[in-house]
Amino acid sequence: YFLPLLEELVAGSQAAAARNASTHGRLAAAETNLRSALLTNYDRLSTPSGEIDGQFTPVDVELGLNIYKIHSLDLPSSMLTLLVWMRESWKDDRLVFNASEYPPLADAMEHPWIRVSSGDVWVPDIELYNHEESVHETLSEEGIILYENGYLFRSRPGLMKVLCKFRGLRSFPYGTLKCVLELGAWVNPGTVQNISLRRTDCGFTWPGGTGCEGYAGTSGTESGMAFQEYVIDSVSVERKVIYFDCCLNTPWPTLLYTLELGRAESYYLAKLVLPVIILTYASFTPLFMSPETGER
Repeated sequence: YFLPLLEELVAGSQAAAARNASTHGRLAAAETNLRSALLTNYDRLSTPSGEIDGQFTPVDVELGLNIYKIHSLDLPSSMLTLLVWMRESWKDDRLVFNASEYPPLADAMEHPWIRVSSGDVWVPDIELYNHEESVHETLSEEGIILYENGYLFRSRPGLMKVLCKFRGLRSFPYGTLKCVLELGAWVNPGTVQNISLRRTDCGFTWPGGTGCEGYAGTSGTESGMAFQEYVIDSVSVERKVIYFDCCLNTPWPTLLYTLELGRAESYYLAKLVLPVIILTYASFTPLFMSPETGER
């Protein structure tokens, strides 16, 4: 009785596995065909642009930083190293596609997308101006998600090595240190590439929240700092447009992130302040000893 039933179950599972393998195979083939159709004759060095009422408009790049945690801080060299995820999103009308033409892509995803490489498509020109090492060297070149409507999104994890002009050092070991991150384009001016704050998180996410009031955001389960000499007290961002002397009429959008870092005051209190106070009072002890002891 049980043997035929077992054989039927095994045959059913094998058939289901074959159907799944066939679906995955067709999905992979659909993605390959779609990528080939989109990227044939595509020029990744040409900046995507749009038109409104016949007028040229620059590509709008939304930028956001997920400040995961402090990696290190070196006061003598004025270098702050942060572990971040740099998130970028933009639209490229040359990459719009219809997922229904590539089944089963539309059936497998609620919002159809495919993965493309940063070496295949145009990517934003973003640099950290006050860097010790370029973000092109310290941030990972992860894959890019391309949605059906032509919007692209990528999140680049890695380190940002910032040369800070620290403020607040005179209050040592109390007070708050301030460091500014200056992010902007290196090649593409604002007439070609606009840089704005990411609407999802208003420009940044950190363990204390986001740039949007009332929105907590997501920054990773292991983000934040514990048992470190410095912690992030607050983050703010400001967008400015700069005009350089080389091209006075050309705007360069820039995002200025200000980080306020608080010292671990309890650490300095136990290791520095209290010992100094105790030694200071102890130094007066010999003055109360009798000169006849000879051990003053």
